[in-house]
Amino acid sequence: MFSVDTRVKWVGAFVVAFVVLSIPIFTWAVYILLFSILVALCIGSQLSFRQVLKRTLLLEIPLLFILIPLPFINRSLPITTFSILGLAIHISPAELLRVVVLMLRSWLIIFAMVLFTMTTPADEILISLAALGLPVVLVNIILLMWRYLALFITDLQKISSARKLRSISPIKGKRDNGKKFIQNVKSTGSILGSLFVRAYEQSDRVYQAMLLRGFDGTLRSLKNEPLHTTQKFQMMIVLILGFCFIMGAYGIYGN
Repeated sequence: MFSVDTRVKWVGAFVVAFVVLSIPIFTWAVYILLFSILVALCIGSQLSFRQVLKRTLLLEIPLLFILIPLPFINRSLPITTFSILGLAIHISPAELLRVVVLMLRSWLIIFAMVLFTMTTPADEILISLAALGLPVVLVNIILLMWRYLALFITDLQKISSARKLRSISPIKGKRDNGKKFIQNVKSTGSILGSLFVRAYEQSDRVYQAMLLRGFDGTLRSLKNEPLHTTQKFQMMIVLILGFCFIMGAYGIYGN
């Protein structure tokens, strides 16, 4: 998967998302098939499945907090009541199953995107967006932000280290949590303000250096080549497979 063109990977990721969002909600066979294909790609790319799983679950947590209350607040479906420690809890089994399926659908999409990002350098991902029709100005902004983010992180680390070296450790046993909290808020605010000013100044210096080196507003890459016949064929195969999945899902569902 590392050797596949980035634009083909983009098409594959979009096809996975489109298939998952287009098929009927309870088409379990297609979910299992898509999961098997993604696991096979993970193994073929020699990625650690545990690491991939950690990243997908980390991205899934915010959605879990959004969906988990639905079985308890939806009263339009049949309700099951049970008691825990004397507290009556009303839950809708149908809505709970629907939430599980929605979590599965979102997890499959996240799984595909995590595989994409873990097998493709960040520069190639961003540069390939211009070839797919994204405005060049937007691609340049995102790419420059990504490239020079390390500079701002280094500045933040320097400021944090300077703050620690110039700070006095609190006396043990002395309770001044409120005063310490206010002091931390003030110092954090001043650090953020100083970092913003330094980031603005440094971005201007970087821009002037780029102009002196002949920058004309276009970021060029040696890998930004036109699509070859093989890559077009790969995109066509991916699109056909996605269409077959959707047709098969509706065939299984009976519509």
